[in-house]
Amino acid sequence: MVLALKLYTLGGLRVSIGDQLVPDLGTRKAEVLLVYLCTQKRPIAREILAEMFWEERAQRRALSNLRVALAALRKALGDYLLVERDTAAVDPQVEVWLDAAQLETQLKSVGTAGELHTKEEAAALAAALDLYRGAFLEGIYLREARAAEEWLEGEREHLARLAVEGLSALVAFHLGQQDYAAGIRFAERLLALDPLNEAAHRWMMRLLLGAGRRSAALAQYEVCRELLEQARLCMDQQERIKFYQAADRILMDDAVYIPLFYMLDHWLVRPWVRNWDFWNLRGVILEPH
Repeated sequence: MVLALKLYTLGGLRVSIGDQLVPDLGTRKAEVLLVYLCTQKRPIAREILAEMFWEERAQRRALSNLRVALAALRKALGDYLLVERDTAAVDPQVEVWLDAAQLETQLKSVGTAGELHTKEEAAALAAALDLYRGAFLEGIYLREARAAEEWLEGEREHLARLAVEGLSALVAFHLGQQDYAAGIRFAERLLALDPLNEAAHRWMMRLLLGAGRRSAALAQYEVCRELLEQARLCMDQQERIKFYQAADRILMDDAVYIPLFYMLDHWLVRPWVRNWDFWNLRGVILEPH
């Protein structure tokens, strides 16, 4: 019986054959090359692989580097890898288990586009998201391989987006069920993954208030002020605008409390006003404007 080839790619990389860990695959590029071949599920021309992973090299040198990487993978994996004169692939007869593919399959089967309606749906989605332990091939970066790095980043963004959508659905569901403890756990994971997620900040404040944790809710409100400070210190204009917009929406839409004053001339005092004096505006400091 041929044992399954298992790749754990979320939060780093771990490869095993059955339950036996494969300790050494050679170089970082060899590791990413194996993952790439497993995701493609078909033979890939060696010239394409050489250009993808060693694009800064002359073709002859790139093909030589590819040959070394494939030899290292063959040494570690044996017949699990099929290396032909012109192509390379994982043996199609071998069962390949890839956590990233499993995550995507399970999320699609549960569905995150709409609302969750039952506790069973929420439990199934939570079980699927347990696979997401970190970014795709977290901590792995490739030099002189722009095409391979672009593929890595594309996969990271795609899988992170799926995780954000799934966690958002779970937070909204538990908020609606008034299960504040569970909602807070998923909101914490969501904010760790996407700190500028405006809806997540609003949900977290509501959940904390619902759980009777008013001081924690106020602390969450202060996170929005930190966003404003980051915006003030940010040198890039577009990034600064993004920080301001995120903080502004969080503060104004669902903050725990917002001091608003409408005067005769319709001035609006926002939460980032300091030194407020109703009768004397000379000492008022407006931030970030």
